[in-house]
Amino acid sequence: MLFDTYTQADADQHIRRIQDLWAKGVFAEKIAEQLKIEHVDELLSIAKARQASEKTAKDYFMLEEDLRFATNELVAEHRAKRLACNTLIEIGCGIGIQTIAFAKTCKKVIAVDIDARKVAYAKANAAKRKITNVTFLAEDGLQTLKTHQADVIFCDPGRPAAEEVRDIETSFSPHVPTLIKEAKKTTENIAIELPPQIQTDFPGWELEFTSVDHQLNRLTAYKGALAKAESSACVLPQGVCVSGMANKGFAESAPLQYLFEVDPAVIKAGLTWKLDQPEKNLFRITDALLTSMRDAESPFFKARYHVITVAKKFADAKAILKREKAGKVILHGSISNEQYWHERKKFEEGLAGTRTLHVFLGNELIVCRLLNEQIR
Repeated sequence: MLFDTYTQADADQHIRRIQDLWAKGVFAEKIAEQLKIEHVDELLSIAKARQASEKTAKDYFMLEEDLRFATNELVAEHRAKRLACNTLIEIGCGIGIQTIAFAKTCKKVIAVDIDARKVAYAKANAAKRKITNVTFLAEDGLQTLKTHQADVIFCDPGRPAAEEVRDIETSFSPHVPTLIKEAKKTTENIAIELPPQIQTDFPGWELEFTSVDHQLNRLTAYKGALAKAESSACVLPQGVCVSGMANKGFAESAPLQYLFEVDPAVIKAGLTWKLDQPEKNLFRITDALLTSMRDAESPFFKARYHVITVAKKFADAKAILKREKAGKVILHGSISNEQYWHERKKFEEGLAGTRTLHVFLGNELIVCRLLNEQIR
């Protein structure tokens, strides 16, 4: 293992040398030949992960594979505040980003992962932050539950990188139903990270969907005293949350003068209806799109638009785009990645303007512009 050969400082020094050589245009294969050091492939992967990371600090020990599953630090901090307690067991700690956040809100953390390499990285990452209140264990989390007590148990179960369907019975390690059964012997206060697209029902749990920069990021299921509502959504970095019963009714309307694109966490939580307030006078077009006769602002809006026209035919929409001097057209709606560029090309063909306009697809075509757009 890496830290059987190098100290953390030595490993960091080698990684910086690799990054310096990259900056000079030296390819990875040549770097490996030139440095002649042990664990060079592992160090190369850490260097690549550090350079690629946009959701964590740049000094973590993590492989490219680890970065793919790494918890965004904003999400980690939010979740740590919710789970603050005396003693917390974290099962599936990975490289320790969530662990470090828990260490700041809990008196004691027991961080567990079945992968000894990840535990070694987590220890090193915690040491960089001068974290001293975490006990790291390289073992099966189900075994940890039999030998340790805690006020709160959190689990981020392992799962394949890609599956057509995520199944609560077969997709995760440790086995989630067994984990819940064992955890309840210690505490009812359980939190589990799940893929946001999972279809399984969790009656009696709060399902919290989290977005970062209006991109859907995480789903956390909370049980016991941790559960505050049926459903919730948190928008980061704004740090605003909404909660309640999912999928209640909402007055509908055809597109009016303004459109508001709803944050995806709010949509997944079924809480679009919570965004209406008497003074806003909002109406629902879809769960993802609200409309009003007047402008409104909300941290739960991904974007705000002014409606130019609603066209029933493609030719009518195209004529408006030409009249409005559009050159680029951004499409919104249910459309596959494969089809998107084909359809966008049809809308943009023959346009010679400089403006970027937006078209929402559906039974009608809503042509609009972003509010505060600089019109030239």
